[in-house]
Amino acid sequence: MNTAIEFPKDEVIGKVISILSFVLGAFTLYTSIFGLMTAVIQRGLVLAVALLIAFCQLLKKAKPGFSLFKVIDTAMAFLSVGTGAYIVLTFKSLVQRAGAYNQWDIIISYVLFAVLIYAAVRTLGWPMVIIALTFVAYAMFGRYLPPPFGHAGYKLARVLPYLVLGTEGIYGTSMGVAAGVIIVYSLFGGFMEIFGVGDYFIKVAYGMVGRSKGGSAKASIVASGLMGTVSGSAVANILTTGNFTLPLMIKSGYAPMTAAAILAVAASGGLIMPPVMGAAAFVMSEMRGVSYGSIAVAAIIPAVLYYASLFIQAGFEADKIGMKALTKEELPANKDAIKEVYLFLPLIVLFVLLIFFQYPASPSACVAMAIIVVLAFFKKETKPTPNKLYKAISEGGSAVISTILTCATAGIIVGIITLTGLGVKVSAVIMAMSGNSVYLALFFAMLIALLLGMGMPPVAAYIIMASMIVPSLVHLGVEQLAADMFVFFFSCIGNITPPVALAAFTAAGMVQVNPFQTGFLAAKFGLVSFIIPYAFCTSSSLLLQGDVISIITSLVSALVGVFALSIALTGWYKGAVNIAFRGLLTLAALCTIMPGLPSDIIGYVIVGGTLTAMYMMNKSKRKALAG
Repeated sequence: MNTAIEFPKDEVIGKVISILSFVLGAFTLYTSIFGLMTAVIQRGLVLAVALLIAFCQLLKKAKPGFSLFKVIDTAMAFLSVGTGAYIVLTFKSLVQRAGAYNQWDIIISYVLFAVLIYAAVRTLGWPMVIIALTFVAYAMFGRYLPPPFGHAGYKLARVLPYLVLGTEGIYGTSMGVAAGVIIVYSLFGGFMEIFGVGDYFIKVAYGMVGRSKGGSAKASIVASGLMGTVSGSAVANILTTGNFTLPLMIKSGYAPMTAAAILAVAASGGLIMPPVMGAAAFVMSEMRGVSYGSIAVAAIIPAVLYYASLFIQAGFEADKIGMKALTKEELPANKDAIKEVYLFLPLIVLFVLLIFFQYPASPSACVAMAIIVVLAFFKKETKPTPNKLYKAISEGGSAVISTILTCATAGIIVGIITLTGLGVKVSAVIMAMSGNSVYLALFFAMLIALLLGMGMPPVAAYIIMASMIVPSLVHLGVEQLAADMFVFFFSCIGNITPPVALAAFTAAGMVQVNPFQTGFLAAKFGLVSFIIPYAFCTSSSLLLQGDVISIITSLVSALVGVFALSIALTGWYKGAVNIAFRGLLTLAALCTIMPGLPSDIIGYVIVGGTLTAMYMMNKSKRKALAG
């Protein structure tokens, strides 16, 4: 008699994942159009389905045959459904007896916490889980810590129900954003991919700049910027565009490591590129009670400076190695690009709704998706069918599972910060360490954000920073929006910051080069992103706040600074640039990027003087060679 445990075949599990992902996406679309449900019900249903999909994905990836992990994953899948159903079906009673939970409530809180932590370990890895568990331990053993971090301490039977059964922990703000907004934008990305808009972006990018010197890299930057506006993930952006752009960059003459570094920086910039930024931007909107459109507006100039720096450096690198422009035959077919310019309409409409009309994020995405479907009828290859619609919704729902689990796990950390008052204590410590110096406080905030951004997704890093660090920056005089954007920026560029630079590592793996060296090279290409946040904390004109004259002058001087910094970083401008001139241009860049008329004037003088001296030296060399 065969007593071996029989697990479903991969094909069956795949169909289950597809159906569940479609249900998740369709449910979110429904609530986005017709209104959200009660918070606990909406978030409870989404988390339960996300956990179930996550465990099904693990079962599908597992090797054939029996294993202990398969047994545990199967059990966890059933527990995720059971605990989710309990939360949703008894939420009214849970609200009524908040703080006086019965035995079943406490048991369910233990089980759901264990299920989430296990799913996070298997899906997200250990770094974020270790941080979450450290916070739980802090809540339990705070009485053993010295001031100012010590507190009375809480029993586990008090901590877990607080985190699991209400909206202070895993069902808090971050989970609300995931359930109400992030999934919708993942669906938007799925619609763009299935109905051909994403491929069109790549064709347009190569049509715009592909024939210029360094065009392969410049087109990759443009394509990554366009794709990044909807993907919300640097790694997903790399995997989407890299299969085409990386080989073309290498073929045109870029070293594989240089190509990978450029792609990593370009893809990471998508997280700060309006109109659709990373998930952390949606969380910022919800936490601060401001429209998402206002956040997207604030990100426009920093995003322009970020990509301008990378674009200029890519051109200088191409000139340095004597690269020739791509031929027409080497570029992707682009003859129909002008005819299909209407495919930009969904992104334009989304931009207008979010930026100019300050329309809510989810309904705006739904309108843009509807436009994509209508436009898809214009071409036979993209004509909508029930199967394509199903696939777009299913793939969009499946792509966001790790983000949902990230938001739920981050909710544990936020809940502990609220329960123990840790945020106030950390803010007090930062203010004391900085001696009330804004720049020193910003420096400490940068280090913490980069450290968190290396070990966890940007959305989780931002949530922690916004809860613990931002209040101290605001107390020291930094404007709320600037403080939030500061930590948001550095949480995102952890993707290209060694020693753990996930975007750089992903791109390096695609071309088989050293990931650590690629990470350091990516950090060099993205160095301007370490300066811009300090600049907009000094003057919010770079966040499009204030009068028009201040905004224009700040933008122009910052662009001059970006140009100077690009020369300094590449060591090339119509010829090699010596170390002394590179040092002067770096100083000029700092003066002009940081707002302020006196520093701008100094920067302009240094840039003008240095470029003039370089021209005269090169002219003398040419005369000497001619003579």
